[in-house]
Amino acid sequence: VENAVTTAFGAPVTLTFRADPAILAGIELNAPHAFIRSSWREDLDRIRDELSRDHATTE
Repeated sequence: VENAVTTAFGAPVTLTFRADPAILAGIELNAPHAFIRSSWREDLDRIRDELSRDHATTE
């Protein structure tokens, strides 16, 4: 995985793996100038927020 990420970014990277139950299933990439988060938890939270907004505007 580290080699694939190094190739994708075009620069050496060091990966640290840890389990975070709050993420459910996904990945977070933290770099000095970038932060990428993709997880089921993020998707579910976004869907809940969108449904809440849609419900609030129809009442």
